[in-house]
Amino acid sequence: MNDLGENLNAALQITYALPDRRGMQYAILYVSSPPFLVGPADWTAAVTEWVGYMADSAYVRINGKPAFFIINVGEVRQDFGTSAAVFAALQQLRAAAQAQGLPGVYVVGGFGTPSGTVGQETLDDGFLIAQQDGYDAVAFYNYPFAPPPVNGGLPFSTLPMRGTG
Repeated sequence: MNDLGENLNAALQITYALPDRRGMQYAILYVSSPPFLVGPADWTAAVTEWVGYMADSAYVRINGKPAFFIINVGEVRQDFGTSAAVFAALQQLRAAAQAQGLPGVYVVGGFGTPSGTVGQETLDDGFLIAQQDGYDAVAFYNYPFAPPPVNGGLPFSTLPMRGTG
């Protein structure tokens, strides 16, 4: 619960509790800003809760691993203070999943351009943060300026990211 007394995870909890989801799958999107913020002091408790959902057979998987989406890699870096601290937090999430018999976690980090800017060059910081902090992939949630595919491929397919295996 947040300071407003609202349950911000009600949709997730209701979905999880349904006796028959009729084939519906789900995944967690961690919104790394207030009132959803999970800072370093609360990370372990959140990881424990998240991994509980990831063990569900209806939880979405990428490359066989439960998918975990973070909406803003820059905000997580700011909250944890350093790249090393974020890397350690993501490794803690992966290790907790492995301790529950899962093959780890596939972590996808999101980012966009700073407010009022347009252009692919403004994405460099987000890609660098995602790579340094240990994300498996990047995503552009609600990003209106993504470049079109080049030569039929994915626009950022040559980015050096962590292994997908």
